Amino acid sequence: MKTLCVMAIVMLSVMPAFAQEAPICEPLDAAGVFAACGDLDSGEICISKGAPQVSLREDIALSAVDERVSVNSFDSVITQQGDTLRVRLPANLDDEQALEGVLFGGATLTNVVPNVGTLDAVTADNARVRSTPDTSTDANILDVLPAGSGVTAVGRDETGDWLQIRYGDGSVGWTADFLLRVSGDIMTLPIGQAEVPVFSPMQSFTLAALPEATACAESVPPGMLLYSATPNTRFTVNGANVTFDGVLFAMPTQQVGRPAVRLELFSGRAVVQTEQGVQFVVPGSATTVVVSADLTTPLDAPLEVIPATSGLAALLAPLVAQLSNNAVQTLAEPAQGGQIDAQMLSLFAPDGLLPGQYRLTNLIVDAPTPLPDFDCALGSAAVSEDWTEMVVPQIGSLTTFSPDMGAALLETFQVDVLPGVQIIGASLNDHNNPLYRTIPESNGENAARTIVVNSLTSFTYIESWAVRSGDLAAACYNQFTWEWTAP
Repeated sequence: MKTLCVMAIVMLSVMPAFAQEAPICEPLDAAGVFAACGDLDSGEICISKGAPQVSLREDIALSAVDERVSVNSFDSVITQQGDTLRVRLPANLDDEQALEGVLFGGATLTNVVPNVGTLDAVTADNARVRSTPDTSTDANILDVLPAGSGVTAVGRDETGDWLQIRYGDGSVGWTADFLLRVSGDIMTLPIGQAEVPVFSPMQSFTLAALPEATACAESVPPGMLLYSATPNTRFTVNGANVTFDGVLFAMPTQQVGRPAVRLELFSGRAVVQTEQGVQFVVPGSATTVVVSADLTTPLDAPLEVIPATSGLAALLAPLVAQLSNNAVQTLAEPAQGGQIDAQMLSLFAPDGLLPGQYRLTNLIVDAPTPLPDFDCALGSAAVSEDWTEMVVPQIGSLTTFSPDMGAALLETFQVDVLPGVQIIGASLNDHNNPLYRTIPESNGENAARTIVVNSLTSFTYIESWAVRSGDLAAACYNQFTWEWTAP
């Protein structure tokens, strides 16, 4: 009995100490978050509240409220309950625009982009932008920029004969140096690699929750609020590539014992991509990406979209009003399955398919009337110029359909695509009709064309045709499956 009494006295004496060390949950003060760091420039980071632990890459300090430094100099920060940090990232946007961010207490934010050196440039003539720095083929041409187009040089090849540029809405490619007028010494640019993504300062970062972080119903959970009014704003968090506009909350979490990042959308639209797959997020919904222990590599495709966190939209609303200069922002509460499906179609694929860049992933060719030196997919060296235009790209080639997927497919393949319809154009049975396998006696073509919509991001184009053009005649049956790869 004496032992029990002693234990009780010890426990009572310790309990107040625990109570004193427990974190205090402060109600969210939206005005207080934005009382400091006014007129923050693009490319700056600033302490707006509290005393977060900031690590910088240079011998400078960031420790007091309203102090700010370049995000190029920023390394990492640890925020405790009540701390907030504001940031404006250039991302892939013009100088007048920026990706707005607010980091809340209980999280670690780390910049994974090395110090970035860039140079402003202007095209001196019409400039071809290529996916690789060579002219051995025209298949690598991504775009042609008219003379006088402003671009940003972000890299070079070893000799400086080719420059890697960022242009338009953040697209990246290569162009010959003589086609550009560059402000500065191009040899100061890093050597670029075609297969390595190019980021602006701090466009890629990681988020982690502190082990002792405590969730408070009255305040925003550990994580980062992100806002952009510009469509197709791009950034990377924990290795997951995000393209969005509107209001997004990135929340570090755990999934089956592994670190993960949960991305919740409250207005606009978002596309979350990893090497393993893609997920589309609509207002009131969320997806989660499970990542490696070092937080830099996604381990799988983004998880299935689910309803967003209940009550978070109401907490975010006053903050978003401040970020958007009090512009009207309607933030969506959690959306259910049926709502999510309907929004997916209306936001991403009004024509039944998602506009963007597609890669040819599968090709089936059958030649009912085989001819020497003729390939139904590639044509023949003896064909005329008109015939050459009908030649279908090879596996792996890219085609961009934008902005109207339906109009693009109608123009390219002569078939209509309508929302929610799985098989459009000619009936699949038409492809068995002997008419489309019989070569005309005079110049002309008999053809049946069908689009099968496999999903928002995949379609199969089927054609049966028989053609005579002068001395050349052929009949073929082809299937081409295209998969969406990027906005």
